[in-house]
Amino acid sequence: MRPADPDLVDALAAGERRYAAQVRLGGVDVTDEVAEWSVDRGYDTGLPASVAAPIGSSAAQAQITLAGSGTQTAAQRYSPWAPRAAADITRPGQSAVLAWGLEEQQFQTLRGRVRTIAADSRAGTAQVTALDGAELLRGRAWLPPAVAPSLYGIKAAWCVDHALRMSGIYTSPPPRANPIFYASMFGSVEANLGMRMSSSGSLGYDPARSPWNSGPYVSSGQWSVTWAPQRRTLSQQSTLQVDWWFYRRNTSDNALSQVELVWRQTETSTPTTVTLSYDPAARAMRAAVDGGATTWTLPTSVNQAGRFKLSWQIAMTTTSAATQVRGWLYQPNGALYASPTYSGAAPVWGLLHTITATSAAPMECVGVARVSGTVPVVETWQRAAVVDLMEFASPPGNSQYGLDVLPDVSGTWWDMLRSIAQANLAYMGWDEDGVFRFRRYEFVTPDSSGVTPNLTVTAAREIADVTVSEEIDGVANMVQVGLEVQGRATTPTQSYTHGSVTTIPGSGSVSVTPDLSQRAQAMRTPMLYTASTLPTSGPSAVKLITAAGAIAPVEIEMTWDTGAPVVTYHNRSSTAAYAALDTGLSAPSLRLAWAQPSSTTMLPVTRTDATSIARYGVQALEIGVSPWVQNAFWADNLALRLITWTAASIPLTGAVEILPDPRLQLGDVVQIMDPTGSMISGNFRVLGYQVHGSGSSVTMSVDVRPLYRPAPPADAGLTPDPITDPAAAPPING
Repeated sequence: MRPADPDLVDALAAGERRYAAQVRLGGVDVTDEVAEWSVDRGYDTGLPASVAAPIGSSAAQAQITLAGSGTQTAAQRYSPWAPRAAADITRPGQSAVLAWGLEEQQFQTLRGRVRTIAADSRAGTAQVTALDGAELLRGRAWLPPAVAPSLYGIKAAWCVDHALRMSGIYTSPPPRANPIFYASMFGSVEANLGMRMSSSGSLGYDPARSPWNSGPYVSSGQWSVTWAPQRRTLSQQSTLQVDWWFYRRNTSDNALSQVELVWRQTETSTPTTVTLSYDPAARAMRAAVDGGATTWTLPTSVNQAGRFKLSWQIAMTTTSAATQVRGWLYQPNGALYASPTYSGAAPVWGLLHTITATSAAPMECVGVARVSGTVPVVETWQRAAVVDLMEFASPPGNSQYGLDVLPDVSGTWWDMLRSIAQANLAYMGWDEDGVFRFRRYEFVTPDSSGVTPNLTVTAAREIADVTVSEEIDGVANMVQVGLEVQGRATTPTQSYTHGSVTTIPGSGSVSVTPDLSQRAQAMRTPMLYTASTLPTSGPSAVKLITAAGAIAPVEIEMTWDTGAPVVTYHNRSSTAAYAALDTGLSAPSLRLAWAQPSSTTMLPVTRTDATSIARYGVQALEIGVSPWVQNAFWADNLALRLITWTAASIPLTGAVEILPDPRLQLGDVVQIMDPTGSMISGNFRVLGYQVHGSGSSVTMSVDVRPLYRPAPPADAGLTPDPITDPAAAPPING
């Protein structure tokens, strides 16, 4: 519930209220043209409507009726055929903000985008429909074909964060422009842009020790993760910016953090290795290039607790010029330390082969990007999402929200997020201020004791009408949850050879989309090879040559945003290059390799409640197989969670019409007191509301779920009649 000014609090308590609303479309205040408005916000669950468990996705929609202004009707001003200066204000995709309250203070109730505009020439009105931030999640969903380093080692939080991040919505700092690698490290060490190759350490994830969300840590020793980049850049003509964040709980929190980059010509050729690290205990930034290194000891003022960012720039020009490295440490108090420039050994001719991060404590937002010149160490961004899926309890412990393999997905990002929420009994949606929230199933339980309500509404004053219902369809005492166990294969056993030679024009880029029949698990960006024959084993590789047969200066990139692997060649020279085995262009040279995916649909996990079965008979609820539930421990926990709701029917209150209160938000707890009408007296969670305004009149109803249960049926003094009349079928001995 949002805090209000004292004047608004007094006005809400007064007998007479003067309601007010404000509407902006395209940043233009059109309040004076609004004749009528409404907002409908609520959860859409994948469960039967009668089941009181209200999991799923929430969405909000606003309907705004414009009457026009001055000598023009709204139909004349805002018709799609009207001059663009006015029509653009209400065009589909335009911004929409609606706030309402009392004259003393208004609160936002929807921030979103215009979905439709309908101009009615007879009435002279224009009807605008706007939806909340779900409109930002209409892009095509995709996930890299990553495989967890250990059982249940990828958390659903990583998938949620990835979907938001790819839609421009962030829970932690986004990658820089022109990224070639990025790993958020939120609930997984898989790369958002790139592919994990290996990892070590018994990884856990700790929000309390992380700079932003929940990064990896180990209880003893160090963890280490090695990735292949999304784009393999040349060791010349390039300047890279390397970033990561870490957190110190106090000034004794002294875990070293390090990132190492390796360039090679082939998988096994002589490398150039650049190692970047910071040791808080010694206040030491260190840069190393092959055998040479330098260390900068920072002033004592950097010994702070809080959130730090390390940023490094690596400049490589030619194989005969020194590798230039300099670094920056951004500190919790906003101060910035900038190191001198270190000149290391000249690089070998090659491509960026691997990136390795190492620490004992969480690192987050590990990124590498191509840059030009000096760039800001800290960039401005907006934290527009909160994902709360990383608080583990026992049971089910580490299996909670755990995945072994990232599934193949289709549809939009919104579709993907909604399926994650429904499969895991979670809650997701945009709040009134345009912040996306993804909550664990504990957000609403039918047995929440000791919850302090945000607001109390009574039949004597605030409640206009309340209807309570209870039905047998709300009972489920045999709950089955399906699961799909995924095989964690990482060794390449499958391969694809491109069918034709690819020509890459000078200074140009060309993409190749292989036609694969299956999900290519653990496939990474191809590396170069120089042999005259196609490899028959090993990871993905390609031979890139000039017309004279020399290895061509071509960078290689692999992306997954179409749902399938796309290999793109970027020619850094002005002459043509070829993906071919020889100068005669007799055969193509691209070979992709991946691990064989496998999955097994197991028998569903079943939970029953004997007391409920004795009272109601068997009432079954079946939750089908979902790629977001991949282990039996978690499936059993979900079944147990559901049967907690459904073993006994929980009365559905439906829409409760109350005196309008603009402070209310989805998720607030309301104490409803109707001791003489519906006999309600307890706390309820707000899971939806409808507000309608016309002129100075506003009405409001809320959809709620109880946080307490009625007393269980006792049937005291009752002798229930059997279904079959004893006279029609007398009892038979025997």
